[in-house]
Amino acid sequence: MAVETFQFPLFLEVIATIAWAVSGAIVARARNFDFTGVFVISVLAATGGGLIRDGIFLQRIPVMVTQPIYLVLPLLATLAISVFGRQWQRFEVWDTLVNGIDALGTPAFALIGFQLSLLAGIPVAGAMFIGLLNGAAGGILRDVMVGDVPRFFRPGQYSSFILIGALALYLALLAAGLQSDTAAWASILLASVTRLLVLRFNWQTRPVSEWDVERTLTNLPRHLGAPFARRRPGDPASAGSRDDPA
Repeated sequence: MAVETFQFPLFLEVIATIAWAVSGAIVARARNFDFTGVFVISVLAATGGGLIRDGIFLQRIPVMVTQPIYLVLPLLATLAISVFGRQWQRFEVWDTLVNGIDALGTPAFALIGFQLSLLAGIPVAGAMFIGLLNGAAGGILRDVMVGDVPRFFRPGQYSSFILIGALALYLALLAAGLQSDTAAWASILLASVTRLLVLRFNWQTRPVSEWDVERTLTNLPRHLGAPFARRRPGDPASAGSRDDPA
């Protein structure tokens, strides 16, 4: 099973970076941040995944500081939103555009982080975790820095499950003998289509608090059967059973 680094097309990478940078700038502007604050949030939204991947896990100089484009694009996004923020927010196609770019870009960057981690000798489970962060950390950092609970952690549209599924599919296709790039594109496209379907039909996860855990644990012995039931003395259910002598 030969893992090779997947090359995401540059023009798609630039478009995805701009979209995430603009999303960060819009969120920061809505919180009344000054120009510096809007720029910092824009940078984190656009490059946070690669920053964490490189600076913490792969222990190398982050790409965002070796390739100026990753700072120039957030700067341009900050300037645009600072000047035209109100008009931009009325741009009705914006959410649809960002969702479409996000559906393609997020699994691609997750896959890149996953591959780089595998090539660095990190076990599959750890590489999947890094890949997941590579795809989602920008949004997480953006929300944390403006004082929100990250959308990634709240009930939403199966983002984490889709990314994990894409990474698992990539490994399965490699094991089946496909070339690394072919397996990568197949995984990305399937994840993108799934993400768009989830958005289209608004399929949602639900909060854990909706599950009555205490009641489930209380009823579990009864559902498992008599040998597992813990009955208290005097419980009517323990007064007799089919196995008791008459």
